[in-house]
Amino acid sequence: MEAIDIQAGDSLFSTLERNSEVSISEKVRKMMAERAWIRRMFEEGIVLKQRYGEENVFDLSLGNPIMEPPAEFDRELKKLAEQPLSGGHRYMENAGYPETRAAVASSSRWKPVSSSL
Repeated sequence: MEAIDIQAGDSLFSTLERNSEVSISEKVRKMMAERAWIRRMFEEGIVLKQRYGEENVFDLSLGNPIMEPPAEFDRELKKLAEQPLSGGHRYMENAGYPETRAAVASSSRWKPVSSSL
């Protein structure tokens, strides 16, 4: 795999274009720029880590926790891997799994609101 030259302040798009023979159309570039603010957040994290050192940047963006999950998580994950639930790889309803919503609602100080999504 060939190394990609990432320069501070570069966007993902300019990095890809500089490092490949593929160009991105203006229409696609505009769509990606308008819809990809979360991607820019990750890119900024990369730049900051390069500038200040990875150990000096606390990246709390989605998917980059700074703590390991509790032991209970590992035990439950192992249990699910050894005894998978039927339908466990299907998409959930848009409003979330009913049993999860009920559990969150019961532990919340707010009263649950029914939804007809």
